Amino acid sequence: MARWFPNRRGSPAQPDIDRAVVDAALRAVATLVDEESAFRAAGRAAAQQLGPGSIPALARRFHDPPDAPEGWGNEERGLGAWLEAWQLAIFETFYCCGEEAYPVVHSSAYGDYDWTQANAIEVLCRLAADDVRRDEILNEFRANFPEVRWEAQVNAVGLLLRQAADRPALARVLDELVDVESYGDAVAYWSGQES
Repeated sequence: MARWFPNRRGSPAQPDIDRAVVDAALRAVATLVDEESAFRAAGRAAAQQLGPGSIPALARRFHDPPDAPEGWGNEERGLGAWLEAWQLAIFETFYCCGEEAYPVVHSSAYGDYDWTQANAIEVLCRLAADDVRRDEILNEFRANFPEVRWEAQVNAVGLLLRQAADRPALARVLDELVDVESYGDAVAYWSGQES
């Protein structure tokens, strides 16, 4: 349950989300990462439970997951698999919070390089497909994506391409980005046609 407290400047209060509540909500999402429809439904449930007020607290947890649950250790799933699932769960929750998550997601997408950059770019494109700041997101993509590191470009495009076949609105967003050369290079990578 969230507690409200004033910040240092006495401006409107920010939620202090109980760590155990966040851990339980996101663990329920992260452990379903291999089952897309269940993962998406769990993300909606987590967003509803935690609410948009939790966005700043979640953003501080990108690299601070709880201990991996049974079956998610390095031996079972590989090095970093739990951290990746945790981060995907956070970003799915952000997506389900909609426009209110935009500032944090935008900052993650086009700020300093981090493993979360690809997840953030994926969420921005999904939001654009939902007509959330569509023109703004597409213009920012065109301006910023070429400067994003190659590994983040490839990972973001891979996440998007896997969903585009089942999401016509997302496919239309991606069609609008074909003029971005680095986007085309990342698509070619996944198509096995990299030059």
